[in-house]
Amino acid sequence: MNLAINLTILGLAPFIFFLSVIIFDAVYFEWLADFVFKGDFSDFLLNYAVVILSFLAGISWGLEIKPNNQKKKAHNIVFYNAVFITISAVLAMMFYSIKLAYLYLSFCYLWQLLIDLKVNNFYKINPGYIKIRKFATTVVVLVLLLAVYFVESY
Repeated sequence: MNLAINLTILGLAPFIFFLSVIIFDAVYFEWLADFVFKGDFSDFLLNYAVVILSFLAGISWGLEIKPNNQKKKAHNIVFYNAVFITISAVLAMMFYSIKLAYLYLSFCYLWQLLIDLKVNNFYKINPGYIKIRKFATTVVVLVLLLAVYFVESY
């Protein structure tokens, strides 16, 4: 369980870092923007959010397509929702407005949490994992909503 906690904290760090850069503007991080990264930090936040959301959906997806899954038809909805979330996350990168993409991804993260709760009820995953997922989802949704407020582009 410590590994899951550590990985979750490490996974949240880029969300918090990119939001910090967006809030405090690239003025304080100009060297980082010019030397280390080539691009806009608001785009980095969007891309990272999409990758992590797709990963979370993949976990549900993987549980549903296990070869030894005897309870096939009962939870096809979880499988299809996981596929929908993955496709939606990628499509969010194509939104004209990055603020709209952040809002949409916030909704997708909450939807994925509901999927994870359903999967947890079905497979009886470690209750500690669900606690961590609730915490992480709360942090990510808050980061994305704050980014909507602070991002300066369209």
